[in-house]
Amino acid sequence: MSLITSPLAMTLRSALRPLGVNRLLVRLLDGGRYEAKLSETMVSSISKGDIVWDIGANIGLYTKRFAEIVSPEGHVYAFEPSTKNLEVLRTAVAGIEQVTIFPLALSDSAGTVVFLQGVDEAGSLSRVAGKGDNQGLQTEIVERTLGDHLVAMQAAKVPTVIKIDVEGHELQVLEGMKSVLSSDDVKHVFIEVHFRLLQEQGHADGPAEIERLMRSLGMKLDWIDASHLHAQRS
Repeated sequence: MSLITSPLAMTLRSALRPLGVNRLLVRLLDGGRYEAKLSETMVSSISKGDIVWDIGANIGLYTKRFAEIVSPEGHVYAFEPSTKNLEVLRTAVAGIEQVTIFPLALSDSAGTVVFLQGVDEAGSLSRVAGKGDNQGLQTEIVERTLGDHLVAMQAAKVPTVIKIDVEGHELQVLEGMKSVLSSDDVKHVFIEVHFRLLQEQGHADGPAEIERLMRSLGMKLDWIDASHLHAQRS
């Protein structure tokens, strides 16, 4: 457990969230560079020839950048279940041979799941439906599978770098790819931890669980900011 996931920090975070204080503090502390530090750290961790998994690829902003870095010698697997987001993603990476798109959600079980389309223009708030979600949002049924299954079936190669941004479903994604994460080939895992969504979906201890899981796999942890966790293996 880190300072960020300590009981005191979690209690303060929950108490201040309804007041909008958390967002204000983030803006003040990061100088308006929210996600900039994450982007810089990810880009510096990827090299030519790497295998990258972009889990929650959205409309492809990171996917395209990752593909440019790994070049044809490497590969990027982009996971995006939203039909609407997929249209933009496919256009963004059209003609880039080192990108493979999986139109599905990664999780801790296989089958189908209800998926909510985010109301924001970029669709970045799209997510797997969970407890307490607003069912008034546009929904669709999407396929889901485990990251471990894809590697076992040789549908995807073991990654060297992983980016996870799945709006509260990050714990299930990690649980479904423990074998992949155990590989020494995996050097960096970047996780956007959605504290509010995890709590609303019955995983109040989710952020600490994520830390424990990654440490149990032999990875060193560092919080880039209050929402982005970097797990790395030397």
